[in-house]
Amino acid sequence: MENDQDYYHVGLTHASSLLASPPGPGQIRRGIGDFRNPNPGVVALADYGHVSANTYLPDNWQENPAQVWRNDPEKATRYGPLTAKLSMHHLDVYPNCWFLSGYQSLVVRQPKGPNQTEMWYFNFIDRNAGEDVNEPWRRKAINLLGPAGMF
Repeated sequence: MENDQDYYHVGLTHASSLLASPPGPGQIRRGIGDFRNPNPGVVALADYGHVSANTYLPDNWQENPAQVWRNDPEKATRYGPLTAKLSMHHLDVYPNCWFLSGYQSLVVRQPKGPNQTEMWYFNFIDRNAGEDVNEPWRRKAINLLGPAGMF
C-alpha cells in the first residue's frame, strides 16, 4: 500500500505546500506541526494492497460549484446514502494505479528502475458541464498536480 491513503502523511510530506497555499473556502490555515486531518472519513483495506480512503463532505459543500452534481436526486439515489456523503476519495489499485476524486484524476505510477518512479496524471472534466463548473477543476489540477504544482 502506498502512503497516500493514510492521511497522516499530508501534514508532514506536504507541509511547505500547505503553508504556502491559501486555505480553501471555510477552511483555516493550519500551523506548522498540525498534522491532524480536520475531516472525518472512512478507510477500506482490501487484499493485495488495494485501499480506498475517503473523507466526508464538509458542512458547507453546497457553496462549492464543483459539487453541484450532488444536488441531482437521481445521482444521490444511485450512489446511496454513504457514498453521497463522501468528498475526497483516494482509491489505490496496487501496485501502480491511483484514483483521486477530489482532483478528478487518474494517476499511473510507472517504475523506472529500483529507485525511480514516473507518475502519469490524467485529469478529467465533464464535457457537458459549464465553464463555471469545469474551470475550478482545471485550475485545481494545474495548480496542485501540474508540472509546477504544489503537490
